[in-house]
Amino acid sequence: MIDEGKTKNELIAELQELRQRTQDAEEQNKIYALSLSGSAPGTSLAKNGQLSSNGDPNSGSHYSPHPIADLSQAFEAIVDRIRLGITVLKLEDPKDPGSFRYLYRNPAADQATRSTLHQVVGTTIRDSFPHLLETNLPTIFAGVVHSGESKGLGEFRYSDESIPNTVYSLDVFPLGGSYVGVSFENITEVKLAQEAREDALTTLESATKARSQRLAVEQSALAEIGRIVSSSLNIEEVYERFADEVRKLIAFDRILIAIINPDHGSVSLPYVSGIAVNDGLNRQSSRLAGTMAGHVARSGTTMLISVDGEEDASKLMKRNRSLSPALKAGIRTFLAIPLASKDQVMGILFLESTKPNAYGDRHVRLAENIAGQISGTIVNTQLFEQLEAGHNRLRSLTQQVIENQEEERRQVSRELHDEAGQALTALKLSLQIVGSELAFDSQSMRDRVKGAVDLTDATMENIRLLARGLRPLELDALGLPRTLEGYCRDFALLTNISIHYSGLEAPQLSEATNICLYRYLQEALTNVAKHAKAKQVLVHLGASDDHIRLSVSDNGRGFPREPSRRNAAKARGIGLLGMQERFEALGGRIEIKSTVGKGTDLAAYLPIQERR
Repeated sequence: MIDEGKTKNELIAELQELRQRTQDAEEQNKIYALSLSGSAPGTSLAKNGQLSSNGDPNSGSHYSPHPIADLSQAFEAIVDRIRLGITVLKLEDPKDPGSFRYLYRNPAADQATRSTLHQVVGTTIRDSFPHLLETNLPTIFAGVVHSGESKGLGEFRYSDESIPNTVYSLDVFPLGGSYVGVSFENITEVKLAQEAREDALTTLESATKARSQRLAVEQSALAEIGRIVSSSLNIEEVYERFADEVRKLIAFDRILIAIINPDHGSVSLPYVSGIAVNDGLNRQSSRLAGTMAGHVARSGTTMLISVDGEEDASKLMKRNRSLSPALKAGIRTFLAIPLASKDQVMGILFLESTKPNAYGDRHVRLAENIAGQISGTIVNTQLFEQLEAGHNRLRSLTQQVIENQEEERRQVSRELHDEAGQALTALKLSLQIVGSELAFDSQSMRDRVKGAVDLTDATMENIRLLARGLRPLELDALGLPRTLEGYCRDFALLTNISIHYSGLEAPQLSEATNICLYRYLQEALTNVAKHAKAKQVLVHLGASDDHIRLSVSDNGRGFPREPSRRNAAKARGIGLLGMQERFEALGGRIEIKSTVGKGTDLAAYLPIQERR
C-alpha cells in the first residue's frame, strides 16, 4: 500500500514499479499461452499445468500464470487514493502526438480538469482536449515515450470552453512501451495567492520607494531652505528664493509672509506672491483684530480652513469677512502657520490654494518645519535692521555733531583771523610808531618797544596757526591740494621732520570731503610726530573716477599687524580711530598697514562728492 505522505517523486517511482510488474506479468502470461499451444520452443506444460523453464516437467523450477487483473486492480486502487491527479495515456501512432489515448484517470485528475471519467477515458487528446495541440505538450509526451526518461514541466496554463484559465504543475513519466503517466495538480489558487503577494510586495516596494524619494526631496528642499535663510540678510532676496523652494514641497497659488506688530495690534505684509487678490490690504500696516492672522497670533497654533463649493464659500465670507476677497478670487484652502521666536508669535506664513482640501497632515507638518526655519531669519533680519537703523542714527548724529563743531571752529577761526588778527596788527603798528617817536637817547625804551613788537608778531603767528588748526581759510580760497601742501610745509618746520608732498589737482570737492581729508592729514602727521620716530614722511593726494585717495607713509618704527586694542589705540592714535568712523559716515574708509621696524602706510579713501 502506498503511503500518501510520500513525496510526488516517490509516488511516481512506486507507480512505475507497479506498472513494470504488470507488464512483466503480461509478458510471462503470453509465453505461457504460447506453450500451451505448442508454439513456444523450449517450453512444456506439466500435468499439473505448471510450465517448466527448461521443458522438463520434473525440474525444480515451475511457472504459474500471474493474475494480471489483480495487478491492474491494485494499480487503480492505489492511484485512486492519491490526491495527485494521475492520467495514463498510450501513444497509438508514434508519428502523431495527438493520438495519445486516455486509458485511465483517477478522481483527483477529474476534479482538477472538471471533467468526468466517462467523458475522457477511451478518447484521444485530439478528441477531448484539442487546445492542447496548440501547445508543445503532446510532443513532450511523445518524447518521454521514446526516451523512457521522466520530465518535469513545472507550471502549465490551460483553458478551453469547459476549463477556465487554470495553472497546473505537471510531471510526465514513462510507464513502459508506448505508455506514459502524467501527474498534475491544480495550483491556480496557490499561484493567485503568490501573484497577489508579489503584487502586494511590488506595491509596497513602490510605495516605500516613492515615500523614500519624497522624503529625500523634502529633506533636500528643507536643507536648501536652511541654506537660503542663513546665506543672506537681504530679506527681499531671501523671501523670493524661500518661496521657490517651498513650492517644490507644497503646491500653492498664493503665499504671504506677515509680520505682527503687537504694540499697535497690526500686521504688515513684507512679501506676497501668487494670484492677484483685491483685498485692499496695506502692506505696511493693517488691523489684526477679526482676521485669521489675529486668531493665529493669539493662539500660537496652525490654522487650516477649506471650503468645497460656492455655498460653503458664501458661509465662510459671512463668518470671516477678511477672507472674502481671497474667496472671490478663487482661493478655497487657507493654511496659516505661526512664525514664533522664544514662544512669541512674531509673524505668520500663509499658503493658499484654489483647490478644496488641498492640504493634509503631511503638508501641515512640512509647513511647520519650514516656518521654523524662516522664523529665525526674520528675527535676525529685524535685529539687523534695528542695529542698522541705530548705526544710521548714530552716524547721522555724529555727522551733525561734526558739522556743528566745524561750523563753530570756522566762526572762532574767522574771529581770530579778523578781529584778533586785526587788533594785533593795529597794536604792532602803534608800537612801531611809538618806537619811532622816542628820543634818540631813550635806548632802553626803544628796546622795550621792540620787544613788545616781537611779542606781538609771535602772538599773531600763534593765532594764525591756531586759526588754521581750527579751520584753514585756505580751503575756501586755495582749494584742498594747496592747503594740504601748505600744512605739510608748516608741520615740517615745527617738527624738523622731512615731509614730501605730491599730488594732482583734485576736482572741486564738497566741503565735508575737504575738511575730512584735512583733519585726517592733521591726525596722521600728529601720530607720526608722537609715536613713529620717523625721519621722513611721504604724503600723496590722488584721484580715480569715483574716489579720492590721500596716503601718508613714514619710515618710523611701525607696530605689530595685530596689536592689542590698547596698543592699537596708542600706536595709531585714538583720534585716528575716531577718523575711521568719520570716514565711514561719508561712505569712505581708512586702510592701515604697518611692519615693526619698517614704518607705517595709511591710505584714506572717500567717494568724490563735488561741491554744489
